[in-house]
Amino acid sequence: MKKRLLSGLVGLMVAQPALSIDLMETYEKALSYDSGIAAAQASFEAQQAASDVTRSVLLPQVGAFGEANYIDVEGPNQDNSYREFAYGVQLTQPLFRADAWFDYDASKFQTESARADYNLAQQQLILDVATAYFNVLRARDTVITTRAAEAAIQRQYEQAQERFDVGLIAITEVYEARATYDDTRSQRIVAENQLNIAQEQVARLTGEFPEEIENLRQNFPLGRPEPMDPSAWEATALDQNWSVQSALYDLNVSEANLKSAKAGHSPTLDLTASYGKTKTDGLEDPSAFRRKGTAPPPRA
Repeated sequence: MKKRLLSGLVGLMVAQPALSIDLMETYEKALSYDSGIAAAQASFEAQQAASDVTRSVLLPQVGAFGEANYIDVEGPNQDNSYREFAYGVQLTQPLFRADAWFDYDASKFQTESARADYNLAQQQLILDVATAYFNVLRARDTVITTRAAEAAIQRQYEQAQERFDVGLIAITEVYEARATYDDTRSQRIVAENQLNIAQEQVARLTGEFPEEIENLRQNFPLGRPEPMDPSAWEATALDQNWSVQSALYDLNVSEANLKSAKAGHSPTLDLTASYGKTKTDGLEDPSAFRRKGTAPPPRA
């Protein structure tokens, strides 16, 4: 829907000199400049990473272990010391952890909610850029109109002054013409100020003050919406409304967190497998203990 909206807006534009910018260029500048878009994108990517971390709890866990001991045996008729080494690997695969599964579901819903917020930020930026862009065009047309009106009224005022100078009209008509001219001048000043405000709004979105922007096409075709059924458009709006989608995902997150809390007392089942070896160094021959009249220390 975002691409269709952009393509439709671009279709309104007509080629202008190279120094002017069109609506698409204005949007691209705003997309790279707007901090709200960057924050929404960062939040979405962070939530994606958090979802992967939550999923890792359900994946097989492989670990290594190692242990070293030094044993010194001293006593009547025995004196010996040796070292023991144990090492190996261990695999743990969770088979049933209800709370972890619900936590993973909640993280996926949070990711979709963050995606909806990111799409909403993009959609809002499109609307803001288009509104600011068209406000500049409207204000510029108003300035052109008021300048033309000012020039015409100024000529009427000058003509009234000339007729008064030769005695054809009364001074009151000159005053009326001057008042009309002053009013037109004030309208032109207001229009120029509104144009500056509109251009500043574009600059706030893009970070650049627009010296010249492209105008609308004069032959843009206007067609009727398809379908013509208002209820169909209402259903489409509900399906594609990112605010509604984000709220629905947040509701799913709350439900999944509730299920996770309830499953906290449920039993868990894991499959564990390990493989290891034990090695002993420095142990005297067991017969040496027998010669001394005692038994060797037990092996671990």
